[in-house]
Amino acid sequence: MSKSKGKERIVQRRAFLAFLYSKRQEKAQDGGQKWCCCDVTFDTMQDIARHATSAHSEDLKKLEATFATDDKVKTQAATFSHRRVEKGSSDPISFSCECEPGASRVILFYKYTAVMDPTLLAQTVHEQCTHWDLYGKVRIANEGINATVAGAAVNIEQLIDFLTIKRLGPAENGSDPAVRKAFFKPSMGCKHVFPNLSVKVVDEICPLGVKDLRIHDTSPKETISKLAPSDFHRLVRQAAENKEDYMILDARNYYESSIGHFQGAVLPPIRKFGALPEWIDRNCNTMRGKTVLMYCTGGIRCEKASAYLERSLSSSTPPDPQKTNDLATHVVMLEGGIHNYFEWLQSFPSTTHDRKEDEASDKPTSLFAGANYVFDARQSVDPPISYPSQKNTKTEVQAPHVNPSAIAHCRVCDAPTSHYEKCAQPGCCLLVLWCGCSLTAAKHGTSQSYVKDGRLYCCQTCAKRQDHVSGLCACEAQRRAKELKPIYILTGPPMPPIVY
Repeated sequence: MSKSKGKERIVQRRAFLAFLYSKRQEKAQDGGQKWCCCDVTFDTMQDIARHATSAHSEDLKKLEATFATDDKVKTQAATFSHRRVEKGSSDPISFSCECEPGASRVILFYKYTAVMDPTLLAQTVHEQCTHWDLYGKVRIANEGINATVAGAAVNIEQLIDFLTIKRLGPAENGSDPAVRKAFFKPSMGCKHVFPNLSVKVVDEICPLGVKDLRIHDTSPKETISKLAPSDFHRLVRQAAENKEDYMILDARNYYESSIGHFQGAVLPPIRKFGALPEWIDRNCNTMRGKTVLMYCTGGIRCEKASAYLERSLSSSTPPDPQKTNDLATHVVMLEGGIHNYFEWLQSFPSTTHDRKEDEASDKPTSLFAGANYVFDARQSVDPPISYPSQKNTKTEVQAPHVNPSAIAHCRVCDAPTSHYEKCAQPGCCLLVLWCGCSLTAAKHGTSQSYVKDGRLYCCQTCAKRQDHVSGLCACEAQRRAKELKPIYILTGPPMPPIVY
């Protein structure tokens, strides 16, 4: 067979398999796979293949044109795998626009499902988002899709309809508004919270770095227990009273948990999600024998992190094998993450932080303090109700990002804020809490910030460096040292802090 003939056969097979994949239905409870086409359900791949050959020859030819040559396929793959920003730089953390308030939405969603041709799906999603004038980040891999997309509310609904038809939406009841809302997690914002549309084909839609951990529906699934916000809320309350049997674990990065977290949670001082497995391996024996309540922004990280934690606990040696409770560890996650917890709180007419009022009524007491960090230029989303800050602002004039409900504080003036600014050292990109107060008059430095010539640095090391000098700065070295320390849980009043 000639080389050109061989390429043609490969293209035909890819197109044929892509067509069959597009007709898949969700697996039945008995695990059987079915296909649906032309209002007919097919029980075997042979049946759907015969139907495709006889009734959809034109559709197959169109798909073959998409995969016409290896060079074209490689070009498409390269288009969706290039870096969106230059190495050493980072995404914008502020934006301005004149969009009409309430007319736009941001949706956050993911789905672990087998994707046979990520490049083809990336091309299709890119075309749809471009057509509907949507910006955002979309990551596609063989294991599924992870996306945050923003734009006009009517256009967002069109994209949701398209994704639901493509079986990239809710597994069941995709037309139910409540189900769609819980899956796609809408929030306020416009397309300008992103600089552009970025669709990329990646190895993992959420990079944990553990290649043999499978979540999607074509491989043996790791067992994951998901809790509705109301059930998670109840267990967090129990954890406050029973620290021996429960542990609350934040699966996010340190700069996310620094501005908001569930009370009493363990906050791993990691800078990226890929560092969590090593942190879990070092600390899994501390979690052994407990019910571990895990949470993240929208749920995607907990899907993998909870599965990895269960595997780590089962494969490591308990400190005392003679104790049965050393082996009885239960890992659960908050379904839909912090976003869905906020939505649940908002469903009550008057949610409170007053524990006495909570005990005397059906209104829940919010157990999440601070703001929910998001990976776009908004930086964070405030909860439906919030705490007053424990500290008073020291600035006479309110800076633009002072927030009385924030639990974090400006590294320059100590005012309550959830707002970050990037370190002024080019290439550093570490985030520094800053309320927007004047830097011109500031002449002091702290262990976590330093002001020099009216510019804000994360530490004195960065302030003294020449541009783009490599190596760890002081605050990053301090964080890494904390990351290597074992966790230690304080005892005492309900919901104590976690220290290292």
